[in-house]
Amino acid sequence: MCRWFVMLLCCYASQSLAFTWKDLWQTQKQQAVAHFRNKEYEQAAAKFARQNTADSHYNRANA
Repeated sequence: MCRWFVMLLCCYASQSLAFTWKDLWQTQKQQAVAHFRNKEYEQAAAKFARQNTADSHYNRANA
């Protein structure tokens, strides 16, 4: 019993990452495109800004 407790303490992650349910089903790019198609240009630009690809830079300029 004590060994399991020690093992759990060793595996404890000191940093946790937050995510939303949308992140499980759609990528950041897919979410940004959905915002763009719904004419939510500020949200689309924010999502595209998180990516560092040529396509995302192009799409962010259009949003």
